[in-house]
Amino acid sequence: MGESEKNIEQAERTELMESIIVRYLQGDCSEDELVMLLGWIRETAANRDMFVKIKQLYDLRPKGGLYPSEEEVESCWQRLLAKQGKFSLNESLSTPQNAKPQGKLRRIVTSTLRYAAVGLTFAVMAVAAQYLFFNKEPDPVFNTIEVSPNSSLDRITLPDGSTVLLNSSTTFRFPDRFSSKVREVYIDGEGYFDIVRDEKKPFIIHANQQTINVLGTKFNVMDYSTDDYAITTLYSGRVKVLSSDIDGQAAKEETLKPNQQVYLDKATARLTVSNIKPEMDRMWLNKTYHFHGEPLQRIVKRLEKLYHVNFTITDEKLQNEPFTGTFRLTMTIGQVLDIMNSGKHFSYKMNGDSITLSPRKRK
Repeated sequence: MGESEKNIEQAERTELMESIIVRYLQGDCSEDELVMLLGWIRETAANRDMFVKIKQLYDLRPKGGLYPSEEEVESCWQRLLAKQGKFSLNESLSTPQNAKPQGKLRRIVTSTLRYAAVGLTFAVMAVAAQYLFFNKEPDPVFNTIEVSPNSSLDRITLPDGSTVLLNSSTTFRFPDRFSSKVREVYIDGEGYFDIVRDEKKPFIIHANQQTINVLGTKFNVMDYSTDDYAITTLYSGRVKVLSSDIDGQAAKEETLKPNQQVYLDKATARLTVSNIKPEMDRMWLNKTYHFHGEPLQRIVKRLEKLYHVNFTITDEKLQNEPFTGTFRLTMTIGQVLDIMNSGKHFSYKMNGDSITLSPRKRK
């Protein structure tokens, strides 16, 4: 191919890219054209610079009017040069600081600003420029793990080597890779976390009405969306718990020390910190549950998730009565209720997966 044919081919390709750029900024670029545009941008620094300058000129565009004049285009250019100095049109030729945009750049700039004046969406271009030119990482792909009731514990190894053990009726979402700045996961249920320390990339757990910030530590989170409370327990390291109200607004904040837990009342977003015995609180990891002085209503909420049953407590006083006990998850729900009812405080009736608790009638 001769030199003249190469020049003609290059000119035709340039014109094609000009039209693709305009369509892209309009949000009307096909998938094939987008692939072509990406390839062209990555070919040379000059191509990348040209696209970035078009974006910057667009930032400075006149906001009124239907069709920018040559003077308005020139004004945009001069304001850009005043802010940033010289712009290299190609790798061997620089535009003087007082020069007008010429040739292909002027045509693209003028076309772009014209389209912008009749509704070109800046949001599309800004997001694209951030992704293409400022090394913005693509969105990760999220994995969702759902642990069914009565199932065995699920151990998940996260991309950074951290691990989490998931309890029954838990939904857990985590990315296939963490970003360069933060590690974020989502939980609805209960999980025991062992987090690899990385001071440059804090670990953040998003639950229903709380966010837990971690560097490197071992802790337990119990936060089911169906419960009106949540409990976070720290065994080593340090975590910061931030609660939010039902509207999602930040409310309270507490930093936990080892062997402390925080109770979140979701109705008020209040956080209450207390000391715990870790060997008792972690018993569920060995498929054993222990409750100490907890109201019956809260205990049966947990049993519903473990045994996939539904409880009804017919008396309000009985709902708030405290109970203490320990049971193995290998036991049947009937055996668990018998342990809880060793003091004969209530009677129960089972109808399939529905269980009704009533105060025991005194003789």
